[in-house]
Amino acid sequence: WSETWMTWKCWSSGMPMQSDRWDAVDWKRRATLDLFWGEPPPGRIQNKLHAIEEKLARNASPAQGVKTLLENLRRGDYSLGILTLNTRENAWFTLEALGLAQYFREEFVIGRWCEEPKPSPKGIYKMLKQWKVTANDALMVGDFLYDLQVGRAAETATVHVDPSGEFAWPELADIQVNSLDELAGLLPK
Repeated sequence: WSETWMTWKCWSSGMPMQSDRWDAVDWKRRATLDLFWGEPPPGRIQNKLHAIEEKLARNASPAQGVKTLLENLRRGDYSLGILTLNTRENAWFTLEALGLAQYFREEFVIGRWCEEPKPSPKGIYKMLKQWKVTANDALMVGDFLYDLQVGRAAETATVHVDPSGEFAWPELADIQVNSLDELAGLLPK
């Protein structure tokens, strides 16, 4: 699941989930977003997309190290947000299913109908404005091209999380890590 988290005080984290079906769904979903951004698509298409996302959410498992990273960020008083191509409702459903909802405030979970979708930086700008911080004080973490592109577009630093270690977009990442455990180890003590 290619999601992105954002936080100020120079740290953020994507919500990468392991799902062997994500790559197949992502391109279809992106095409749907390009056609219908700004308002939900007509009923039949919207229902089908919702069903796909709900199935992915039910089958999601937390990325290695996500709870450790979130606990460390909470102790450091960092603000977190999620910028997702999913709906806000599906993002919350997934957070609750994974036991991660307590780390986020609802207004900082920005779904596809809330702002222009990634790679547009508008969702990041909205969070930064509410947090009263600049892009220099934020970091975008993600596991997919759009996550890194949106970070670059917003002029934040970016972290690419890639368990395979292939790092397909090195020109878009300031930091490359294999896991969220590795990223947690980079946090200031």
